[in-house]
This record gives sequence, structure tokens and C-alpha cells, in this order.
Amino acid sequence: MKHYVPPKWIGCIPQGSHGSSSIQKKYWKLVSDYIRIHDTEKYGICISCLRKITYETCQAGHFKSWASCRGYSKWDIQNIFAQCAFCNTGFNSNEVGASFKENIIQRHGKDRFNYIENLSSYPSEKMEDFVIVDKMRAIVILMENLKQKPPYYEKIISNKEW
Repeated sequence: MKHYVPPKWIGCIPQGSHGSSSIQKKYWKLVSDYIRIHDTEKYGICISCLRKITYETCQAGHFKSWASCRGYSKWDIQNIFAQCAFCNTGFNSNEVGASFKENIIQRHGKDRFNYIENLSSYPSEKMEDFVIVDKMRAIVILMENLKQKPPYYEKIISNKEW
């Protein structure tokens, strides 16, 4: 799809910090906001150190680092969790890493942890914009179940064409 034009609702999403294109950065913003809201509503604590966190103060942290993931697995919501900034920036990483792993297993089970461990086996394929848009749609649908929504959510809903 050489001349793919993303739907208008994509323009409602601000760019996030990860990705190599505008649409990838918007995808990260959507994923990051979803994880931070979901995890703070459900747990209210950092997955690593168990400190109280809020959607506004926490970060979306990868267990398997962004740099070690390949292709679409960088945005895989099974590998991303709400963390305090201290833990997500890697201070005292040996302690944080061990707690992070233990808390993933406690919250979500060994199967999810094993899935995350195997993310590096994903092929590193070119991320096509039309596939990213489909994945973004899925995250917007998941956001319907959240009590709190990101500030741009209503604009997406009023502009969606699906």
C-alpha cells in the first residue's frame, strides 16, 4: 500500500516519545496512555517497587527493553506496565529487574512472563501504516472500558470512521 492515507482520527492523537515515524509515535502515545490508565485503575502501584502511582505521574515501562524488542513487539501491551519514573529509568536496575519479574508472574502468571521472554524471536518486519492503524483501533476499543480516558479520546471517538 504505497499511497496509504491514515484515517482522520489518527490526527487527534499527540505524538509519543518512541518510534521512527509520526504514526509510530502516535501509536506509542496511545499504547502508553492505555497501559498507564489501565494499570493505575486496576493496581494503583508501580509493578517494580510497589509504590503508589497515578496515571499522570507514572510511565509505561517495558520489561523486555525497547532496544531488545523487534518490529511490532515494541508496542506489545503484554510487555508494558505502569512504573514509577525511578524504576522505569533503570536506577538500581538489579533490584528493580528482579522485583519486576516477580510481580509480573504474581499478577499475570508464568505464561505471560514466558511470552515476554520470547519477544525477541518475533521477526523484525517493516511496520506498515495500515497494520499500525488496525492495532491502534484495537487499543481505542480497549480504552472504552477504562473509567478515565486520555484528553484526546473524545476527539478520536467523534472523528472515527470505523
